[in-house]
Amino acid sequence: MTNGLAFGQLFDLFEQVGIFDYILPFLVIFAIVYGILVRTKLFKDNNAINGIIALAVGLLSLQFDMVPVFFSQVFPKLGIGLAVILIVIIILGLFMPQQKWVIYVLFGIAALVLIMVLAGSFEPITGGFGTGFQQYTPLIVTVVAFTIIIAIVMGVLAGQDKDKPKFKEIVSPILKDLHLK
Repeated sequence: MTNGLAFGQLFDLFEQVGIFDYILPFLVIFAIVYGILVRTKLFKDNNAINGIIALAVGLLSLQFDMVPVFFSQVFPKLGIGLAVILIVIIILGLFMPQQKWVIYVLFGIAALVLIMVLAGSFEPITGGFGTGFQQYTPLIVTVVAFTIIIAIVMGVLAGQDKDKPKFKEIVSPILKDLHLK
């Protein structure tokens, strides 16, 4: 029976061999460039040229350490950002009505998380880009949260028309079940 150390040792071995620093970034860049070339049909259906260009771009991008450093910064932060977005989706799905403006709020939150992840990930590469406004992160989050609250209040106030849908048509399924009991 193996224990959890086996996976840790395996990941340490992958790191020592360079899988995380070179192979995985190369594969990501190769796949993205190849996919873009195939999708845009820049060279018609000539997959050999698409593959050669994607291979060259993938290898050239690893010539310096910028790509591995960027990937080592962006993917852990992206994981945290996705967790935050998932939590917001779950909370909004439980308590918010099923209306279009909720989707726009979700897109706004996702865009904010993406901007914060990318801005924080460029710092090690550029030698400080993003550091200047990181000290204002609490202020930015407060302003955005306040703006979202105002938008929600305005949406609720604007939605108070005579043609207002009934409660059970717009409310989330969980609140609908609680209201009926």
